[in-house]
Amino acid sequence: MKKCPKCGFENTEDSLFCENCGTKLDQPKITQQRVNHTSNSQDKSHQKVIIILSAVIVILVALILFFLGARSAHSTTSSNHRQVRLTAKNQKHTDPNKMQANSMNQKEKIAAVIYYASGNNIQSWDKFTLYSQHGALAQQGLGGNDEQRFYKQGSNPIRVQANGLGKGGGEFFTTDGDKVYLYRVPDGPGSEDETIDQTIEEFSHPQASTTWSDIAKFVNDHHAGKQVHDLANNMQVTQVK
Repeated sequence: MKKCPKCGFENTEDSLFCENCGTKLDQPKITQQRVNHTSNSQDKSHQKVIIILSAVIVILVALILFFLGARSAHSTTSSNHRQVRLTAKNQKHTDPNKMQANSMNQKEKIAAVIYYASGNNIQSWDKFTLYSQHGALAQQGLGGNDEQRFYKQGSNPIRVQANGLGKGGGEFFTTDGDKVYLYRVPDGPGSEDETIDQTIEEFSHPQASTTWSDIAKFVNDHHAGKQVHDLANNMQVTQVK
């Protein structure tokens, strides 16, 4: 209760004037202890806020660093996987036992044709084993003014035979871009009644036609790349005079 200093009437604590005589009543003094308590409470509250904010910042930084590290690790792993695939791809393309249609040199093409003709039993073409044993002779062109009468399709004929056998006739092939045409040359007229011209006309059509892509595939399917490379390295190529 708040006692009036003039009349002694007891008023309630929140009264500003005496309810009996109207005298102004004194306000209670705020003690230094209360002020200090309030100040300390505010300081503690601020400290709690700072601690909470600091903790939140630390957690956010940790999360950011974690995701960056995970992303970097994933990127490194992906890069390593790509490198492995590229290395495997390059090794496949540079495998010396694999034939590539668009990268074979002239001798490799001739040796591959011989293997293809032998493996498909094309008439009069010698077996590949015979060439492997003796080596191959290749001649660019057939010779003679009427050379082109011997073939109807393709151009730039290349005649082949096993080295040292000295047999008559012979086999040759012509090309037209990716196309390959296989021919044989007769020893002479097919019969007593047949003329040379009739014989040439008969044999001027290809025995078989294929492509460089199919020839390379045939060699690879039979795992004969090394055999073909070996024959190519043991081959002589001359130009018809």
